[in-house]
Amino acid sequence: MGAVLALCTAAQCAWCCCPVAVGCCCSCCPSCKSSTSTRIMYSIFLLLGTGVSCLMLSSKVQHAMVENVPFGLFDKACSEAGAGSNCDQLTGYLAVYRVCFAMACFFFLLMLITIGVKSNKDPRGGIHNGYWLIKLLALIGLCVGAFYIPRGDFGVVWMYFGFIGAFMFLFIQVILLVDFAHTWNERWTSNAEESDNKCWYIGLFFFMALFYCLALTAFILGYVYFTEASGCHLNKFFISFNLILCVVISVISILPKVQEVQPRSGLLQASIISLYTGYLTVSALANEPLEPVRIGNTTVNTVCGSARGISSITGSGVTGSETTVLVIGLVILFVTVIYSSLRTGSSDRMSTSTKTSGDGEEGTKVTDDEEDEVTYSYSFFNFIFFLASLFIMMTLTNWYSPQGSTLEKFQRNWGSVWVKMICTWLCHVIYLWTIVAPICFPNRDFGGGPI
Repeated sequence: MGAVLALCTAAQCAWCCCPVAVGCCCSCCPSCKSSTSTRIMYSIFLLLGTGVSCLMLSSKVQHAMVENVPFGLFDKACSEAGAGSNCDQLTGYLAVYRVCFAMACFFFLLMLITIGVKSNKDPRGGIHNGYWLIKLLALIGLCVGAFYIPRGDFGVVWMYFGFIGAFMFLFIQVILLVDFAHTWNERWTSNAEESDNKCWYIGLFFFMALFYCLALTAFILGYVYFTEASGCHLNKFFISFNLILCVVISVISILPKVQEVQPRSGLLQASIISLYTGYLTVSALANEPLEPVRIGNTTVNTVCGSARGISSITGSGVTGSETTVLVIGLVILFVTVIYSSLRTGSSDRMSTSTKTSGDGEEGTKVTDDEEDEVTYSYSFFNFIFFLASLFIMMTLTNWYSPQGSTLEKFQRNWGSVWVKMICTWLCHVIYLWTIVAPICFPNRDFGGGPI
């Protein structure tokens, strides 16, 4: 327990610096809107919470938790599962579940508190935008209290919550990614037209080519590592079907009818979608349950087509592609979270209030742009962060079942595969809808853009 308290103390010291850090960032800018600074603060909370979760996967911390966590929670879990040399890994995953449970509860409570907030004049708006130290202490209390939850069926039940929440977050992530792709292309195209500078077009072409190359690389790696000349038919279907979909959306993006309605729709958006679905496809295949395969005189656990050495489990733990998939998943998560945090509401909803806080000096003022009306939904924002906490939990634990009566249950499962594959198909459907909707409904106003 001492190790856990030490981690929480370190996190407290870091989080106490958050308001100072945001203040320093604002001091470097002409002004800082309160809605933006608040979202940055919550993003920092989520980032540091993820950092604490990652520390739980450290072998030294895992060993300390086995000896010090109350009720012999992790030691008993290792004994019941027959984890043996994998005890530290099982301990780390169970600890991640508890830290992310605390984060999820924190954001869920904020979501309930802020339902229906219309402006900062509502006292609940002040709760969302302030009281950082109190919220910090509440989060730390939830984190510590989570380690007192008896093992029981907590891990299994919370895993199902994690699956549902992670799927919902992936769906929202897809929407944000499509929106980001359209916004990027539109802004660079506008810059090129307004400045008559062809460098913007060169930049668009460079990134489009880069993303297509990376997407093609992902699909090729899928064929190389997760298929075989005979067999692996499901894997071949997943890879081939998604590759065909990428070709289809690319062709549709440049059709004359689409270009007539949306002249700024192009291959950059399709390349981003292709890259993301290529990553999700390989990530899904890397989560396939392991099966014993006989290679010579040795039996190893592999997924279909991975006898070449990728994604195998040995007595020393998990090796191969999972670390790469984990890192890429977290990077994409925080890119989308930061994008959603910094993306302001539409211009017609932005308040013109000039109320400031701080010393009022030039360059350090914080503009209250929500005194009359909020620029984003507080409750929905906290709901997204609630889902993000669950997605972080599933990502850091490789979507494994966290416990079981035997060690074999502590492994990959088909649920994670289907969650990710369904998200790839939804990604294509959502993107296609953004480019064909104006054609199907020509009299409807789509806000002057794809989304």
